[in-house]
This record gives sequence, C-alpha cells and structure tokens, in this order.
Amino acid sequence: MDITARYLNLARAEQWNDALPLIERIVAQAPAVPTSWHNYGVCLDALGRHAEAAEAFKRACRTGGDDGTLYRAFRSLALANDEDGFLRFLDEQSLKRSGLFALLDTDDVFAEIRESYFYDELKRTRG
Repeated sequence: MDITARYLNLARAEQWNDALPLIERIVAQAPAVPTSWHNYGVCLDALGRHAEAAEAFKRACRTGGDDGTLYRAFRSLALANDEDGFLRFLDEQSLKRSGLFALLDTDDVFAEIRESYFYDELKRTRG
C-alpha cells in the first residue's frame, strides 16, 4: 500500500496522530499539489492545531485549492483567534475571488471577526 493510501485509511479512521507523519511526507514530496496541503490542513485541524492548519489551507488556496479549502483556511484562522491573519488573508483573497463576503457573512464561527472595523472596511471596499 502506498503512502497516500495509508494516509487516507488513517484519516478515515480518524487516527490523526498516526496520519500526521505520513501527510507531512506527502507534502514534502509534492509541495505543488493543493490536495496534499488541504489534507495536511485537515489533519492539523483535527489535532486542534488551528494556526498550522490555517497555513496549510492557505498554501492549498495559493496553489489552486477550491472554495471548500478557502473556507477551511478562514475557519482555522478564526478558531486560532488570529484576527490579523484572517483580515490579511481576506484582503488578499478578496482581490481574487468574488462572493467571499457572502460566504463569511453566513457562518457564526466568523461572527466575532465580522464585528471588526477592519472587516467592515474590507467589505465596503472589496465586497
């Protein structure tokens, strides 16, 4: 069984501590593959390592990740209580993706950040 299949089996079984070294090897071997970064973020997020998960999801977004990965990046930033990082990433991504504020305005996990003056200002200028 190859390393990816072993990782996926461990992830399905939610054996995140055992899955982590495998996904780290996968990412090291194929750093340009967005799915690998996404899966790394999922693993880190499941381990409660939200700040690191956010970085993995952001890397996946920058290498071609989808809207689900983008959502996970923002969610992990919010769970890590990284309002500055959230707003910087929002600033960056709002230039590239339309409808971003509609996604963020509907989820309670982002409620506290939405109350920020800087969120309102980004929404006014980029939304």
